Amino acid sequence: MPTSKTPDVWLDILDVQVSPDRLSQNLESYAEILHEIRKLRDLDLTDVHPAVIFEPTAPYRKS
Repeated sequence: MPTSKTPDVWLDILDVQVSPDRLSQNLESYAEILHEIRKLRDLDLTDVHPAVIFEPTAPYRKS
């Protein structure tokens, strides 16, 4: 018989088995990193080109 209980994301889906206190501490510790990642995702890099372009076929060209 199915239950209407919402799955616990940390335990049921990700299988992260830590105490609630430790989980809270981990989330607090990584909050600043998440903030920095969000800032990077908001950058518009449309006109920025990389300094190095990876071209794996370059050594195999004949000319």
